[in-house]
Amino acid sequence: MQRRSFIKAGCTLCLGTSVLSTLLSSCASPLNIYKPELTSKTIEVPLSSFGENNYVIVRNNKLSYDIFISKKPDNQYKAILMKCSHRDSPVNYSTGGFVCNEHGSRFNFEGEVVKAPATTSLQTLPIEYNQNHLTIQIQNIWNHLKNLHCWS
Repeated sequence: MQRRSFIKAGCTLCLGTSVLSTLLSSCASPLNIYKPELTSKTIEVPLSSFGENNYVIVRNNKLSYDIFISKKPDNQYKAILMKCSHRDSPVNYSTGGFVCNEHGSRFNFEGEVVKAPATTSLQTLPIEYNQNHLTIQIQNIWNHLKNLHCWS
């Protein structure tokens, strides 16, 4: 293959991949992100933050990792710390679960390992249900937050 043909084929492939990626990402449901204020060892999440989805991602710049909250059909809720159990890297929400971009570990929406190198499930956080809001206990990750020196 001549150099010119090789470059042309490569550019066509890149352009096609870019267009396909854009089309696929526009089809995915938008992330439902709630950004609470942190003032204590708990996080309050209003039930209205779920909107039409059965999940919400809790994000705050004082937290090293996001928290994924899912609503089950029986009005039970589960809070999962989005921190890879393999090397403490953040995991990202994806269709079908979570993925760690550092080493490729995959987890389902229950936080269970689907693909190694991780061998243990993602950490769950205690959660309390009230008629209007959820309270997530972040006691287990509190010491890590204090070590970040981001609290005034």
